Amino acid sequence: AILLVVLGVAAGRIELAPSRGGLRWIAPALVAAVVVAYPLLAPLAGRAWTTAEVFGVAPDPTALGTVAILALAGGRVRWLLLAIPLLWCAIAAATLWAMGAWEAVVLGVTALLALLPASRESRRAP
Repeated sequence: AILLVVLGVAAGRIELAPSRGGLRWIAPALVAAVVVAYPLLAPLAGRAWTTAEVFGVAPDPTALGTVAILALAGGRVRWLLLAIPLLWCAIAAATLWAMGAWEAVVLGVTALLALLPASRESRRAP
């Protein structure tokens, strides 16, 4: 959060812009899926609704949403800011995998999908 404030607000180095090309829909679609569909994983896993993970409250969907949003940021600063939420996603997916929870696959695949627009933009940049 401090990095986002310092680099984004104070220094004005973060500029969110839609990705160019065929992958521009991925980041907004993943943000919507994290906000709307991620809480549905709890009942699908046989857990009570009260254990549902919600964006902004639970760390996993918040990290996924952050990765999807930061994938729209331009410049090299994007990769600095992506480091922490991606590290969280990797550790959380590994933990879920070790526990035998199928949600590990959802977390890992979603994080990788969110990176597609950012990685494509980096290849195009001079």
